[in-house]
Order: sequence, then C-alpha cells, then structure tokens
Amino acid sequence: HIRATKIVITHTYITRSIVFQTGEWQFECVSVHVHFVTTMGDSNKGALATAVAILFFAITLVHNEQSGKKIRNESNDCTYRSSKGEKVYTADELAAFDGTDASKKLLLVVLGQVFDVSNGAQHYGSGKGYNIFAGQDASRAFVSGEFDRTKEYDPPLYDVSQLENQQLLGIDDWRQFYHKEEKYVFMGYLFVENGYYTCTGEPTSLLNEIDSRIAQAYKDKDKNEEMQKQFPGCNSHYAQGKGGRVWCGDDDKVPRLGKLDWDFTERCACYTPMYAETHRDRLNTYKGCDPRSNSCDIDVQ
Repeated sequence: HIRATKIVITHTYITRSIVFQTGEWQFECVSVHVHFVTTMGDSNKGALATAVAILFFAITLVHNEQSGKKIRNESNDCTYRSSKGEKVYTADELAAFDGTDASKKLLLVVLGQVFDVSNGAQHYGSGKGYNIFAGQDASRAFVSGEFDRTKEYDPPLYDVSQLENQQLLGIDDWRQFYHKEEKYVFMGYLFVENGYYTCTGEPTSLLNEIDSRIAQAYKDKDKNEEMQKQFPGCNSHYAQGKGGRVWCGDDDKVPRLGKLDWDFTERCACYTPMYAETHRDRLNTYKGCDPRSNSCDIDVQ
C-alpha cells in the first residue's frame, strides 16, 4: 500500500537490451533506469521504485509478445518454398526469364505452375511466335489467342475464371503436356495477388475452383462422347457440282441436321424417328427428304 500526493516520472533510459527466442517466439528483455520525483517519504521510495519497474516490465512484455507473434507470422507464412522444397517465384522474379536475356532460362507458367522451356527456345524465345508465355502466367492465351506482348490485358492473362468449362479443358491439356514432355522441366510455382498458389506453394481457393470446373468438364466430355456414340454421325458422299447424299448405316434411324446439348457444333447424326420428332425444334429434316427415310440427297452448293 503506497500513498503519495504526487508522482512524476522525469525520464527513463535503457541500459541493456537482450534478444532471445524460444520456439516460435522472440522477445527482447531490457534493463531500465526510471527517474522520478515524489512528495512521499523516503521510506516508501524503494517500494515505489519496485512497483514502477514491475509495471514497465509488464508493458514491455506485452509489447514484445505482440512483436513475437508478428515475427513468427512473417517468417512462417512466406517462405517462398513449398513443403517439398520447390521454389515459389514472384512476378518480378519470373519476368527476368522472358527471353530478353539469352543467358537466362526461359520460364513459362500454366495455372501457376512454372516450367523451364529453354529447350523450346525456337517457340518461346524473344521475338518468337509464343513468346507471350515466357516470363509470366498467360494461361488464358492458350485458348484465347491473346498474343500481343505489348498490350496490357484486363483482366490479366493468368485469369481464366471467365472461360467456359470446355475452354478450361484446353488449358489443362497444356498443363499436362508440360509435365509429360521430357524436354521441359517443372520448376515450382508462381505467387501473384489473387493467383493460384500462395507464397508457400499451397493451392488457393481460386485454383481449387478452377480444378473443380475442369473435373466437371471432363465428366461432361465423357457423357457427350457417350451420347454421340448413341447417336452416331451420318455417312456422307459429296461430289463438286453434283451434290451428294447422307444416310444412316442403321436402317431404323433417320438423318437429321442439328446441334444437341452434347454436340460441339452442328452435325448430321442418326436418330430414331420418334427421337427426331420429339426434338424437331433442334433437329432439321433435309430439304425435299422424306422424314421417314434413312437416306437424303443434298442439294448442289
């Protein structure tokens, strides 16, 4: 119990500073001299000095505990290495490998995965047709044809979120190609804001979403191929200036021109007469052909 009418701390200074670390925590201990004046009696000044020192130590401990958390987070969250030791590149680092300096490797990125394509310099080197892919993630260009290196695209070329699922299949085909092709080498990952990998090489929620869409696209593709087998394409013959003919190998089916959900483009395919009638809004009978016939003549074009 200390009573005083007035306490004024005139100044403090640190006489010793020691930094130590335990586990993930780092702290700094200091020796502090506190100078103060007070109106209390001399008998209580020693107790007051002890109380002030304890208070100062408690404040310092709380401050350095927060500093310890910050140091821990910064050191562990951004190692720029994956859990397997693979390098994680920044955009600035990667830009140096765009073919401008012929003494450096050529690095290409597909959906955040970095590959050394130096053995394909005739395609990806400076001034070559596919140089747009060197030194950056230009994943969208694999299917969009956006090859102008001098243009700044919005959204950036690494953003494929607005593509159709079938287009994502095309990008995934390239990703698999670079993994399988022996002359190209997997180097690590690219870390960019709102990209596909974190600075520790972990997939982001965006990549998980894109991969989920790709998986669905493969399922749809399998289903489409199965449906196309069920409704096979027509046999056809065409002669310049004479016209031609389309027909179904199965006598119980009829040829129709159209595009259903599983078709990529309009095509001539063979359907049962009942199915063709049910979908007549999307399956067209050839002009002048009996709807029940399994063979139709094609007009001269």
